[in-house]
Amino acid sequence: MNRCIVYFSKDGNTEYVAKLLASEIEGELIKLAEKSPRDGVIGFIKSGFQAVTKASSKLIGEPWNKIEDFDFIYVMTPIWAGNGTPAINAFLDKVDLKNKSIGIITLQSDASHKGIEKTHEYLMNRVKSKGGIATECFALTGSSPGKFAGEERLKNEFKRVIMSGSA
Repeated sequence: MNRCIVYFSKDGNTEYVAKLLASEIEGELIKLAEKSPRDGVIGFIKSGFQAVTKASSKLIGEPWNKIEDFDFIYVMTPIWAGNGTPAINAFLDKVDLKNKSIGIITLQSDASHKGIEKTHEYLMNRVKSKGGIATECFALTGSSPGKFAGEERLKNEFKRVIMSGSA
């Protein structure tokens, strides 16, 4: 089975876990990069507003075309303001997931994962609307906005949630 990980990461937490997963499953990484930066206070406010409104950003390149040869795709996103990121929304706007199995992995600062079921449901419905088969969702705890949680903490979270198979 050919597998890949499509991810967006601003502060490095999601990227670090994506690399751990890629190593574990021998999957290819497809990093989503936005055309506009999200720096400073204005970038933070804009990010929160776009996440709340489920807006999409403009991506560099056409990453949705890179998944054609993969059977199983992990879609990974940090959680911003209780939702996935504008970059993930942009990817899901354009991608064709017909007959592809999709796993969803989210990282958020709230260790209680309050409201994550609703967010996972939204992302699974987006996957289904693109012809994909959402097979599993995992919620990991990352760090507060603008911070890197640290390798040890993220490794432990990866082992605890993904490697044990507990959502």
